[in-house]
Amino acid sequence: MFIEPRNLAPVELNEIGPSRSLARRHVSVQRLLPNVLHAWRDARDRRGEVQQAVYRPLEPHGCGLLAPVFDGLLTACEACLRRRLAPGRDDGWIARLFESDTNTAYDDTGAAHVLHCAVCSAQIMLFLEADGSASAPTTIL
Repeated sequence: MFIEPRNLAPVELNEIGPSRSLARRHVSVQRLLPNVLHAWRDARDRRGEVQQAVYRPLEPHGCGLLAPVFDGLLTACEACLRRRLAPGRDDGWIARLFESDTNTAYDDTGAAHVLHCAVCSAQIMLFLEADGSASAPTTIL
């Protein structure tokens, strides 16, 4: 049986989108980023275990399992910027990516699209981790 779609417009399933939900979190991206970025940069420079290094500053906040999410996000940031991330200099820029539904920090490269997807993924994972539920805000097409 074939069912025809009636409406292909996006339907919001939750009034609080991922970026707006960050304001009600116990742990904010702004608090996590400095230590995570420093650990990530140090591990990358030493050619060490990056995700293990990122896990350490996340675990005290109860979100150690997000180490792969932050690893991917920071890798995408470097690809988009076309330079190495610098702890203390780039923390604010990365945090601002989470503050807007329409991020204007992207250029027209494929790396920019990857970064946009990494930010969206990180927002969803942070929401799930902070909320403790299996229902993240999402949009169905």
